[in-house]
Amino acid sequence: AVTALRRDRAAFRQRLDAAEAEAASLNARRRDDEAERARLDALVHESVEAAEEARRVVLERDEMVREVRASQEAADAAAAASSNERSRLHESVDELHEELDKARRAADDGGRKLRLSRE
Repeated sequence: AVTALRRDRAAFRQRLDAAEAEAASLNARRRDDEAERARLDALVHESVEAAEEARRVVLERDEMVREVRASQEAADAAAAASSNERSRLHESVDELHEELDKARRAADDGGRKLRLSRE
């Protein structure tokens, strides 16, 4: 009876040791899982911050593109206006040359007529 009791006690002790080892293993795994969860939460937070920063950078770039396009359109309009003004000035100069030529011809004709009338 004593031997059976000792055997039962030894078997119980083995089962208790095995259960304690399993509990320790589960606790260690739980701590590892919690640490992994915390690491993943930190990564998610960093990813969200990076995405927000990327979105802000894209919005700034889009605004810069709009400003550059507006500046380019203004420069193109100014160049077109300048080109039109230059064309108008060339036309005016051409008209002045024509008027000057007419005036010279009229003066030459008037001078000839005056000479002829004196002779």
